Amino acid sequence: MRKCTKCQIEKNDSEFRVEKRTKMGLKSICRTCEAEYAKTPEQRAKRRARSAVIRQTAERQEYMRQYLKRPDVVEKRNKATRAWQNNNPLRVKTNNDRWRMRNAELKAAMNADWKLRNREKTRLYLANYRAAKLKATPPWVDKNAIKIVYEMAVKKGLVVDHIVPLVNRKVCGLHIHANLQLLTREENCRKGNKWDI
Repeated sequence: MRKCTKCQIEKNDSEFRVEKRTKMGLKSICRTCEAEYAKTPEQRAKRRARSAVIRQTAERQEYMRQYLKRPDVVEKRNKATRAWQNNNPLRVKTNNDRWRMRNAELKAAMNADWKLRNREKTRLYLANYRAAKLKATPPWVDKNAIKIVYEMAVKKGLVVDHIVPLVNRKVCGLHIHANLQLLTREENCRKGNKWDI
């Protein structure tokens, strides 16, 4: 048995951490008191400062680079990231939208590069979209009204968007002038084919 110098309670030796420099080979404060002390702002600030110094060393940086490339570490980090994304869909959407707005030119370049490297997928997507538009165009549609909407989009420098998307898991809209709206390219990209009732 040993008395903790902080809480003044006698506890088993297993409740104290090993400290070889002391006569008994144990720390003077128990694990519980030590944990509470470690949570204080002063101790947190000290740990952050110590960690910053450690991270700055070239050896540590090289070690972390190699460590993060390990397959088991990559899989573990990816699994944790996917779990967080599944539990926080709204945060993910907000972060993605914010990043796209701040990096509009980079995002456009990435999209253009992807289309060049994946021409087959791009053509397949366009073909599927055209087929969906044909299926969603009823015989009684007013084609002149649709033409006017597209002409207005060209004049104003906007893009035409379907209010109720043509391709969606929940619903399939019609390709008629009442289902069309004019949006900026950024707004249209953010909306995508989502449909929220």
